[in-house]
Amino acid sequence: MTTPTPSAGWHPDPEGRPQLRWWDGKQWTSATKAIPNRPGPGGGPTTPTVDPAARKRGNKIAAGVLGVIVLAFVAFGIFGGDSEDDTASAAEVTTTKTPAAAETTTKSAAEVSASQAASSSRTAAAAAAAAAEAEKRRQAEAARLDPNTYETLGERDFALLAKNPDSFVGRKITVYGVVMQADAATGNKQFLARTAAEPMGASYNYDQTTLITTQDPSIIANIVEDDFVTMHVEVSGSYTYDTKIGGSNTVPEFKINIINVTG
Repeated sequence: MTTPTPSAGWHPDPEGRPQLRWWDGKQWTSATKAIPNRPGPGGGPTTPTVDPAARKRGNKIAAGVLGVIVLAFVAFGIFGGDSEDDTASAAEVTTTKTPAAAETTTKSAAEVSASQAASSSRTAAAAAAAAAEAEKRRQAEAARLDPNTYETLGERDFALLAKNPDSFVGRKITVYGVVMQADAATGNKQFLARTAAEPMGASYNYDQTTLITTQDPSIIANIVEDDFVTMHVEVSGSYTYDTKIGGSNTVPEFKINIINVTG
């Protein structure tokens, strides 16, 4: 005879434990409960008591599933993922850098000495340049006041100067002449003279009208009309002025540095 299949319900645990196990009509399930003092009517399982062994098996299965999920996410992060995930991950990467060490400004004794030496050298060079410039000015002033540094022109060269004064600008020459106008009209820094390349015996022999100027009025302070003079001058170029009769005249202009009254 075959053993009849029990109907679905609570039955003594076939494993011999002091509890009831649920038979679903086809197989034993993991649902168990304590044996009641009074057998109650059959029915579906309520809240079954979980078998410890079944709990361990369930925990192992859940841990395995969780491990698979974690591995899947790790693999996805390494080998795949869209650009937005990559961007988010990159944004989460810390960008804090270790601050660069503060640059020291302390100089060694050798550096301080070298700096002081360089500063002293620059100071000395500036002082030398200033001294050289001062010496150059001193020599120029000495030459300006030395009659021997002025050239004497011949009659022909003086005639060329009278014809084109601008071609002689800057030349230092010695000229002779007679004062023809030195009054309030000419002022205290200039006068008109008739000049020549060499001394003449009479005033009418000086025939080249010339404007004589100076920046130092004291040089010509004692000059008056009709004085015979020897002058050491620098050629300034040509000068045009209005005459008393309403015309104009262009003459050489000389800047005077030394003047001597000779008669």
